Amino acid sequence: MRKKKRAWRSAGLLAGLLAGFLLVLCVHAIDAAPVSVNFDRVDLRGAEKAMIETCIDPGGDMRLADVMQSDCFHPEKKEIPGFGETTNSIWLRVTLSSESYVARMLELQWPHIDELDVYTVHSQMLQQEWSTGVRKPFSQRPYPTRTFAFPLQLQPGETTIYLRAWAIGNLQMPMTVWEAEAFAVHDRRDQVVQGMYFGIIFVMGMYNLFLFFSFRDISYLYYVLYVVAFSLVQLGFTGTGFELFWPNLPYLQVRYFPLFTGLTLIFVFPFAREFLQSRVHAPIMDRLLQAMIVLGALFVVMPFLIDPHIASRIATIATPIPQVIGIITAAVVYRRGFRPARYFLLAFGLLALAIVVTLMRSLELLPVSFFTENGMQIGSISEVILLSFALGDRINTLKSERERILRGSLLQEQKLSMLRHELDAARRIQSSVLQKTIPRIEGLGVASRYMPMNHVGGDFFDCLQLGESEVCFIIADVSGHGVSAALIASMGQIAFDLQLERARRPEHVLLGMNDILHGRTGDYFLSASCVHIDAKNLKARIASAGHPALLLYHPSRESPLETRPRGRLIGPFPDPSVEGLDLDLLAGDRMLLFTDGITEARNGSGKMFGTRRLKEFLITHYEDAVETFADRLYGEVRRWIGTGQFDDDFTLLVIDVRRDGQTVVAVTSESAP
Repeated sequence: MRKKKRAWRSAGLLAGLLAGFLLVLCVHAIDAAPVSVNFDRVDLRGAEKAMIETCIDPGGDMRLADVMQSDCFHPEKKEIPGFGETTNSIWLRVTLSSESYVARMLELQWPHIDELDVYTVHSQMLQQEWSTGVRKPFSQRPYPTRTFAFPLQLQPGETTIYLRAWAIGNLQMPMTVWEAEAFAVHDRRDQVVQGMYFGIIFVMGMYNLFLFFSFRDISYLYYVLYVVAFSLVQLGFTGTGFELFWPNLPYLQVRYFPLFTGLTLIFVFPFAREFLQSRVHAPIMDRLLQAMIVLGALFVVMPFLIDPHIASRIATIATPIPQVIGIITAAVVYRRGFRPARYFLLAFGLLALAIVVTLMRSLELLPVSFFTENGMQIGSISEVILLSFALGDRINTLKSERERILRGSLLQEQKLSMLRHELDAARRIQSSVLQKTIPRIEGLGVASRYMPMNHVGGDFFDCLQLGESEVCFIIADVSGHGVSAALIASMGQIAFDLQLERARRPEHVLLGMNDILHGRTGDYFLSASCVHIDAKNLKARIASAGHPALLLYHPSRESPLETRPRGRLIGPFPDPSVEGLDLDLLAGDRMLLFTDGITEARNGSGKMFGTRRLKEFLITHYEDAVETFADRLYGEVRRWIGTGQFDDDFTLLVIDVRRDGQTVVAVTSESAP
């Protein structure tokens, strides 16, 4: 008894629960409980106690009269009769003696007997009989308790008790004969113990449901659903569910184990994935956790599709697999630095131990005892409490992480404020460098649009006026984005401004710019289109340095002319080999110079706006004034993107050659119209 008390004290300590549990198991395994005989109870035992005889009925067709005349009975070799997984009917015979008329209660503590018939015989005469089991409504039991209890009326002399049992799963028959009042006390105590167990489970579930509504963390909801599902398993396993919640549904009680175990898997592994963040910390194990959810769904439907005996057997054999996967996942996540996983690991470990003990008891590798009978409840209540601790620890961990992030975000906000200030300064400097207006060019109408993706951009456009009707335009795009690209763009614009003497030969302009920028742009480079226009003589000459082709359209042409002379990028090559190309203009021509921020703008599905749509827009809106055309084109691209953002600068030059020689001056826009 002192060993047992020490084990209980160890079990009371959370850190020593595992060691105490194993210690008590060893005591029971080595030192079998003796037959206890006193005024209020007798534990019926076989083996050397020779109180029980057993008869195997393979066909299941023997009746009481048959077995009374049969010599098939043999002394039970085990102290507590256990028959494992069997399809045979089992007959037990016990002979009791009494000196007077007495009332006693016969209790079978195993609640999973499908068919159970009990007979009392005195002087070869049948005295009492009952027929019950989990395949019959609970109301047919002679005494309302979660196990099986039968009120015996013993006469003086010897009374023989015959029991016929059959079960679709593991069959064990631990029996005790009680004095009636002692049994009532025992039954009340058992109800209190069961009530405490399920009460703790209920309180933990309600507490975490409250936390779910408070924190809106889906982990708590999964936890609550898991607790509910696992409680259903325990209600079925202990017989309490059949007694209190579904007494008229023997169909459900026969199938409870695979059904409710499947529901448990369906809820516990989403909880595990969410709690352990396995998608981030252990992607391979995360896929196994998802497979366990599928296994749970199979368990749910299995008892309704195949024989419940087979379904329960499969579920019993497969149950350790999810536990092992859960433990391995928690161990992997913990090793990768997620501290709350330690509670999860301990919780699943204790439940796995309880499952192993229960299975070993079912396979008769461990004797029937308080701990082997109630190991699942001890392990499960420990798991529920530890998982609740785990959720609390997770809250604290996330709270600390949020506080750390908040402190970091405040620092980042300060840095960001300084960066915004610097970017605003850079934008003002860039804006002062970029030309804000296009000079009046006789015979040309010009509109421009420039919307940088960020505060500053890497695109630019400019022009050099050579006469009243003669001008050289450039549009350029620097690789990359941000301040660095903006600085290179400013360098490129300055290099262009130095090309006034070469402005009538666009290819020379680009070569001159390359002479200045080569070796000074680092890893950056420029693409550019340059065009010289003599509006009076309707002549143009263009050159390109790896830039998108310009478009030229007149209604007399079938489609816009797409022109792009050969030339390499500015910056990385000492000689970009730029070529020039002469064009004859028509009065009424409309020319578009643009950067790839327009044609490569993507919609929500990743599809680009493209040159084809730009050509179609040019044809459709040819009659629009240059300003209207520029605004509508920006709006069209903006609608194409939808709720997304530009991923490059939007830069556009629209140049009209007017029939009447009318001059139109357009102002460059720096924000969306």
